[in-house]
Amino acid sequence: MILQRLAEHYDRMAAEGQREIVPPGYSRQKISFCIVLNPDGSLNQFESLLEHEGRVKRARPMIVPGQGKPSGQGLNPCLLWDNSEYLLGYTNDLERSERAQRTFDASRAMHLALEAKISHPSYTAVCSFLRNWSFDKAAEHPELGL
Repeated sequence: MILQRLAEHYDRMAAEGQREIVPPGYSRQKISFCIVLNPDGSLNQFESLLEHEGRVKRARPMIVPGQGKPSGQGLNPCLLWDNSEYLLGYTNDLERSERAQRTFDASRAMHLALEAKISHPSYTAVCSFLRNWSFDKAAEHPELGL
């Protein structure tokens, strides 16, 4: 009975458009940049999503697919969002560069494995970007703040 009432309350709040409600299967995450792609999957630009709060820059809270990152040392790529190590295979910490490349490989493999199931031109562009991206390109883009 309690779960039914909670579900009804959630549905009512979502219908009213309350901003705090995150749909099932999604989560609110802090996102620092967006990779803007051309329809063919080539890089258009990296767009900063940092917001100024006084003198401090903060990542923008956004609703993204999936849940937050689980704790631990394993390779856990997220669908269509993640940090620069997973999305670009890049970190400015030389001691982590090998791991960054492994995390990118895991993220790329996960996204490419879903391409046939998703079968959408926008997702195909993402997969094309991931196929053609190389780790050393990230350092060429100061807007990433890396």
